[in-house]
Amino acid sequence: MLVQYVGLFMTGFHTGLLLAAVGAVIAEQTHYVSNPWAIAGILLAGGLLFAICNLYWKKGSYSSYMYCVRPRYRPGLHGSISSLYSIEKTHVYGY
Repeated sequence: MLVQYVGLFMTGFHTGLLLAAVGAVIAEQTHYVSNPWAIAGILLAGGLLFAICNLYWKKGSYSSYMYCVRPRYRPGLHGSISSLYSIEKTHVYGY
């Protein structure tokens, strides 16, 4: 259980860090930032913001359904992909 939350936190933190770095590069093109602590603070704040948002809105809390592609056998229909597979909406428990 702890590994799942650490993974969610790290995924959100790295996403926020990447987007904050892109924002810092774009901001550096228009304005000169002389204080390196300001850049470090923006990177840390962006990473923490996305990490907390990723923990708050995890995948299972807003979507507990997933689509499963299951093979099926239908005699008489040959050659088409749609006749060989069916897409079903199933409920996923445990999230």
